[in-house]
Amino acid sequence: MVQSVKLTNFISDEERPGGRVRVDCLHEIHFQDAVNIKKMRENTVDLVITSPPYWSIKDYGREEQLGFNDTLNEYMRKLREIFGACIRALKPNSKLCINIGDQFLRASTPPKKVYQIIPLHAMLINNLLTAFGDDIVYLGTIYWNKVTRSKTSGGGQIMGSYPFPKSGYFFINREFIALFRKLGRVKPKDKPDPILKQASRMTLPEWREFFKDTWKIPPAPQDTHMAMFPEAIPLRLIKMYSIVGNTILDPFTGSGTTNRMAGLLGRSSIGYEIGFETKDGTPWKKLLKKKIEVENQQIPFTIEEGRGKKKTRHEALLDVRNSYSYP
Repeated sequence: MVQSVKLTNFISDEERPGGRVRVDCLHEIHFQDAVNIKKMRENTVDLVITSPPYWSIKDYGREEQLGFNDTLNEYMRKLREIFGACIRALKPNSKLCINIGDQFLRASTPPKKVYQIIPLHAMLINNLLTAFGDDIVYLGTIYWNKVTRSKTSGGGQIMGSYPFPKSGYFFINREFIALFRKLGRVKPKDKPDPILKQASRMTLPEWREFFKDTWKIPPAPQDTHMAMFPEAIPLRLIKMYSIVGNTILDPFTGSGTTNRMAGLLGRSSIGYEIGFETKDGTPWKKLLKKKIEVENQQIPFTIEEGRGKKKTRHEALLDVRNSYSYP
């Protein structure tokens, strides 16, 4: 495990009385199955953000892929194993954020061959709390209102016996982001540096919007990868549940959206990916690297000191140096 951040040259100057803070962020992408997360050291990751492959409806073109060829029980067992490894890698008081949608099954789908909804979101929560209830607590769910663009879990907009009752069916226009917190006491060495904490400050409009239980975010265009999620989702979760310099883990990296946003926001990242078919034929590793390898960032922020009338504010600059590794 590579140390995720080091605070260097906090230097005052005339232009930035608050100083300049350099943060070195490393982004490691492992081209291997997420089950290998179990090899990571315990308590080394600050946040997990991910969207696991869909169950049964999307073929990512890999024999060892999760979801497409699995029974429901196999799918849940594999998710439990991977998220168990993620929980082990998480530091105490850190969050696990999982984007998952319920699964629409058409009336032609065996074995029952009736219209039904498979409540994957509820099943996943129950699965993880049953297996890891001594290690985590459930914090609730964010409802992501979206519009399905392809043959996914939502079905069509008009389904059933239209225009006559009684057999109309809901148009599913949302997915879920289930939130969990790892239990345990935060060690003194893991408490955030005061300056990096200041650099992570959220605005009041951000706080009010991000901590709502419903997000209205358009889905990402599926131009190259068949199941990308929008950048706004990891952006919000990173800002809500991590500090500048923290390490973000995505066990299902896909095209690299989470890792990209980590680099733009001054966090390190770790990803696992076995590969996928691209829509335009671009080699998947080339696509992933192009997406996540963002330039170094310079992010202005404000340092506040004191309280009330004695409060002072100093403008500072966060100097983010991103580097990339593909071990």
